[in-house]
Amino acid sequence: MALIGIYGVMSYAVAQRTREIRLRMDIGARPGEILSMMLKGAMAVAVAGILAGGLAATCLAALWIPALRAARVEPVQALRCE
Repeated sequence: MALIGIYGVMSYAVAQRTREIRLRMDIGARPGEILSMMLKGAMAVAVAGILAGGLAATCLAALWIPALRAARVEPVQALRCE
């Protein structure tokens, strides 16, 4: 499902830039340059997603151990501390 969604978003982004691509080719851009431009843009989005996922994974890892520790505390011990 995720691959279909990513394909759809990237396809839509390229379709939105069709006029720009056509104009660039009219003024002399080669197909390889256009492909490179589109791939760089897509990879920038991918890297941003990976970084955001890495930040989320780091947050999850940082919270996992304290959450497990809190879940194992006996209710009587928690009440004694207060």
